[in-house]
Order: sequence, then structure tokens, then C-alpha cells
Amino acid sequence: MNNVTRKHPLEAQVTDYINNRLTGAALMQFEDAVADDAALADIVAFERRIKKVVGKEPQAHASKPSFATLEGKLRDETARADRRAWALPGMAAIMLALAIGIGSWDFSSDDDYRTLSDDGIAYEQATLRIIATTQWSEAEQLSFLSQYNLRIVASYPEANTIDVLPSQATQVQSVADKLARDPRVRIARVLPPSQGQ
Repeated sequence: MNNVTRKHPLEAQVTDYINNRLTGAALMQFEDAVADDAALADIVAFERRIKKVVGKEPQAHASKPSFATLEGKLRDETARADRRAWALPGMAAIMLALAIGIGSWDFSSDDDYRTLSDDGIAYEQATLRIIATTQWSEAEQLSFLSQYNLRIVASYPEANTIDVLPSQATQVQSVADKLARDPRVRIARVLPPSQGQ
């Protein structure tokens, strides 16, 4: 509705329409005209926005309208409506992209990612997998190993994890029980020996 100099022939009825003063045949005729005439539909939409914004104005300001404030509020209302108009299609596009991405994911790969909680590595004898609560310095790790009389078999420094053997193979479960109570240890798990050995 910017820079409109020509009036629409039905523009005089817009105020009555948005204030619900048209009834019966006049109402039906005006609504048909709005449905068929984009320019009239724009006028009605513009007047509704103005009514909505003016309706939010405190009554004390009604006698002294500030057109600069009204223009800013109309701009804000239009911007909010534009953002809302994009929200649903945007969410639908994201959901579709996720569905396509997950639908094309091959879950049957032989190269499945294995976590450190899996029994992915087979050792000849029962081994302890220890996941520390924090990353240890080399000195802390050596102190920990000597405290429990352990020997490192494998180390996963980025995961704060080590696979260890106790000095005697028969002590694996008892050491695991002690480690479970140590506050420096998040998980202590016994990895069984491989079946073929």
C-alpha cells in the first residue's frame, strides 16, 4: 500500500467491513470482491494491521497519535509476520533433510564404529579396561599403575582409557572391584580372554 494515489471504488466500505458493520448481502458481496481483487485485499489487510497496532496503543495516546511510532510498530508487525511465515516451511525443510540423511544411512556396514565399552579387542588373557574420570598426566598414570601393580597393554589417551593387566592373572576381578571404588576411575571393566586361545 505504498504510494497509493488512486482510491479503490469499494475503499469506503473497508472501515465498515473490518469493524463488522457489514451484514447480509452487502457482507457477501464485499467478501467476494476481496477474494477477486488483490488490490482490495491489500487495502483490507493494511487497514487490519493498522487497527491491530492502534488497538495496542494505550488510551492516553489516542488523542495525540504519533505517526512515527505507528509506522515503526507497523514495520515491526510486518517483520514478525514475515518471520512467522518462514518458520513452518523452514522447519519442514530441516525435517525433510534429516529424514533423507537418516534414510540414506547404511546401518549394515561391516565397519561399524565400536566404543571403548565394547569388547572389540581380544586379548589372550582377561584384561581390565579402565576409563579415568579426568585425563591423567604421565606422572599420575605411573603412580596409579604402581599403586595397583598394573601393566599397560593398550592406551587410548584421547578417551582417558587404558587396558591393563594385573601382576597376577588370577587377580583381575579383585583388582576390578577395588578400581570401581577409586574416585579417579569412571569405569573398570573386565574384558574376557578371546575364545580361540
